[in-house]
Amino acid sequence: MKARSVPTRRTGRRLRVAHGRRDPSCLTFSLSIVSQQPLAALAGFERQWPRRYHETDEAARVDRKHLYGIGRFSVEESAWAARAELVDAGISGVLEQLDATGIGIRDLRRPDVFVRAYFTLPPGAETIRADTLERLSAIHATLWIDA
Repeated sequence: MKARSVPTRRTGRRLRVAHGRRDPSCLTFSLSIVSQQPLAALAGFERQWPRRYHETDEAARVDRKHLYGIGRFSVEESAWAARAELVDAGISGVLEQLDATGIGIRDLRRPDVFVRAYFTLPPGAETIRADTLERLSAIHATLWIDA
């Protein structure tokens, strides 16, 4: 895979863009929560910040935020219908883990809490069911999509 630099439209900064074929069947998903205050119900999911953000940045040491990794999965399936079912089941499983903690929706909708549903998608289209999107919306999840 070859990479080249290209300027972005908004900032003019140069980004490294890899060229080549990504696996058209691989999709990843993760659900994480960042909070200014500890969330007791999620204590078992708390993660350390990556070193570059947590230990080397003085501001990060002063303003520690709590990072909770609720769950993640990958799906490698070339048949789109089968992949859609696996993705839906995977997201449902991660949301069930969150539900099992007993954390309230109010806690997830506080202004100091950020819920991120991160998707890495293969080129082309992907199907995510409406009821699954409603469940993500109910916990105030922001969708991050890397396609």
